[in-house]
Amino acid sequence: MTMCENSYGIDLKGMTVSQEMTTPSRPGKKPRAVWIVRGTTGAHTALLKSLGGRLYHGSWSFWEDPSESLAEALAAGAEPTFAEVYAQEQEALRERRLARADRLEDWAGSATKKSEAHYKVVRQTGDMIPLGQPILVDHYSAPRHRRDIGRMDSNMRKSVENADKAANHLGKAARLRHMAEDAPKSPTYINNRIQEAKTQIGILERALQGKSYVHSAPREISAEARARYEGLLALEREKLTYWQERLEESGGARFSKANIAKGDNVKIRGSWEKVARANPTTVSVVTGYSWTMKYAYAEIQDHQPAGTEAKPAGDEAQAQGSESQGEGSESR
Repeated sequence: MTMCENSYGIDLKGMTVSQEMTTPSRPGKKPRAVWIVRGTTGAHTALLKSLGGRLYHGSWSFWEDPSESLAEALAAGAEPTFAEVYAQEQEALRERRLARADRLEDWAGSATKKSEAHYKVVRQTGDMIPLGQPILVDHYSAPRHRRDIGRMDSNMRKSVENADKAANHLGKAARLRHMAEDAPKSPTYINNRIQEAKTQIGILERALQGKSYVHSAPREISAEARARYEGLLALEREKLTYWQERLEESGGARFSKANIAKGDNVKIRGSWEKVARANPTTVSVVTGYSWTMKYAYAEIQDHQPAGTEAKPAGDEAQAQGSESQGEGSESR
């Protein structure tokens, strides 16, 4: 982006709004006006996001002039909380995902109809050829027989391709519906957000001390940078509180080092695994190789103590499957 001649500055609690123009990299695309908010934006992240702004390299960009709305909100002290902004974002994201899922399901229906139409051609063409009939070389019917075989091959391929396309669209639609309805409520999702907030809080606390990493020497920071970091830190602490409350509402952390021990069976991502080690924040499970895999306790779906006679559900199903295969082979 490049600064325009008609850019203007409006002081809004340490923030400035300036009009600029985009510099498109795509040939033939025209530049477009964009409004950039700079300055002490960290303390007003939730407000800027609620007004439709997008964060880019420390500045907030808008496709429409946000000066009036921003000034009114600041004057009224009506800055939204993280929970309010998040609820708006999630509702908008949910609607987009569901709309996308609807389109994918429509495409799947269209692909299914095409698959059925191609398969119908295959059946109609095949019905005209007696079962097992070879091509009669040097007979007048040979050219048509070859054309029919080619037509059947082409339509069968198109039928399979469209069936695969329909299955792919339906799978994507199912995942989008799961992400829209179930994912934000899962303990794993909530735990990941908690860990992200804790990580950002640590980074910002070090930044306030003038540290770029844990063991670096502290240094002085400017008043503007301090105000920005303090605003972002307050937002991340608000996020952490919000997600911790959501975790409690979902039943809290069911498993921890206190009730998981070496040798126990834990169900993670639909599969039962044996615990190799219970760590303070994660559980290590046996993989059958020379290494173990770590998972957060929030990812544990079910638990069976070591020494219990009951086998995990996955092992039972596998054992039953093996027995049924054995019985089938004996009957044959």
